[in-house]
Amino acid sequence: MPELVTLSRNLRRAREESGLSQQALADKAGIHRSYLVSLEKGVGNPSLEKMVSLSTCLGIDVIDLLTPQLSIDMPVPEQKINNDMVLRSVVEVLRKAGAIE
Repeated sequence: MPELVTLSRNLRRAREESGLSQQALADKAGIHRSYLVSLEKGVGNPSLEKMVSLSTCLGIDVIDLLTPQLSIDMPVPEQKINNDMVLRSVVEVLRKAGAIE
């Protein structure tokens, strides 16, 4: 699930930015460290209650854990461009505009 990948990346990023170790965050949130590790790996599926607890401990909104963010570790997918199709589209627009026959 892409949402779990987003959650895992944002959770780890927020934890690291707050300067907390996994153990420290787990202790603050009242969860086991291994559970936090599973969330940061994108394999855990937390309840809303756990996400609220984690976001509160990190000083962020829950929505920040679920919102995809562009960064170096989350590259924008490359889009392959079909040059022939682009050229045909440009020619068609120019024909409709009367610029070419």
